[in-house]
Amino acid sequence: MVISKAHRGTRHAGGRFATCAGILLAGLACAAGCGKSNPPPAAPAPAPAKATITATPNPVPAGTTKFGATAIAWDTGDGRPGEVWVSTKGGPEQKFAGPRPKGTQEAPWIGRAVHEFRLYAGTEHKELLASVKVTRAAK
Repeated sequence: MVISKAHRGTRHAGGRFATCAGILLAGLACAAGCGKSNPPPAAPAPAPAKATITATPNPVPAGTTKFGATAIAWDTGDGRPGEVWVSTKGGPEQKFAGPRPKGTQEAPWIGRAVHEFRLYAGTEHKELLASVKVTRAAK
């Protein structure tokens, strides 16, 4: 088959056009798809705040008086109000403090018995968040 000069130029130009068009389309595809990056993985959700209740000092030092003192500090951990109740020797609970999300209150009547301070969510006295047992050191 004989190809005239006119056809040779057209064929060659067509080949060059096809090559250029292919490169252009590949570039556009890359720009459209390759330019998009996957979003970074979501940061892990923060751990839920933990409620705390502490007694300082614990055990309460023996001392020379019948009773010693400790400071009860609490934090509901999530900003909700809470109440602190106390049970002595496993007896009925009595309200000690609250309702507040956090605070500190002195308990100046710690004797030789075990006193358990319990932090409850809200004012319903149902959802126990944390507790601490306080004792007094022997002489």
